[in-house]
Amino acid sequence: MSVRFLYIKAEIKKVKWLNIFIFYLLAFLIAAPFNSGFLVEAYRNITKNYLISSWGYLPAGFGTLVGTLIVLWLDKKHEKTITLLGNAPFKNITIAIIPLIVFTIIGLKNELLKNEHYYAFIFMVINLAYALAEEIGWRGYLQDALRPISSNFRYIFIGIFWWVWHFRFCSTFEITLFPVICITSAFILGKFVEQTKSSFTVAGLHSLIIILTNTGKLSISKITGAFITILIWFAIGYFFKLNENKKPAK
Repeated sequence: MSVRFLYIKAEIKKVKWLNIFIFYLLAFLIAAPFNSGFLVEAYRNITKNYLISSWGYLPAGFGTLVGTLIVLWLDKKHEKTITLLGNAPFKNITIAIIPLIVFTIIGLKNELLKNEHYYAFIFMVINLAYALAEEIGWRGYLQDALRPISSNFRYIFIGIFWWVWHFRFCSTFEITLFPVICITSAFILGKFVEQTKSSFTVAGLHSLIIILTNTGKLSISKITGAFITILIWFAIGYFFKLNENKKPAK
């Protein structure tokens, strides 16, 4: 038996798997009726006079949020390194709202024939809140709960959990390529949240993914908006790094 294997086994034993099971069970059971489409029609009937009527996935976000709140209530000793606003609140808030600002200016075409800028603003605000509800669980609680194991295994675990939570198993794409997308996204979002230590900031990145994937065809305006958003993110990172380097050493 190799030393490496013994080390991995020791890492796995440090994880509080019962708490993770409780979190995931709640997250999955609450979200499944909406992710599977079972309650989407009922949701649309209840919200038919509002813009959110066409976004049937929104209630699923409560699954991860409720699961996180309950497991944190049960486990008072849970060690949190990732918080709402992280290690640089002003910077992290700015990063999170950039997609909202950019797409509000660009606008978003919609079948409801609403003003494109107004629709984009409402869509981004609500989906930023939805993404935050998800990320408080995936990149907030779960990333810290799995911290005893190595980062690569951690991202793979979260990516697989995330894929199954989406309840998408009805096509070849959803069984083969979608889990790859989820695991790849788990690596990107996981590394991003490790830099910012903020679930709100990673929710901003998640909201960009949502507008690119949940609003119909990938148009030139969406690609342009994503490109501008990423450029601004790089500029913000460079600006703050530059200012940090200018601070006199204590």
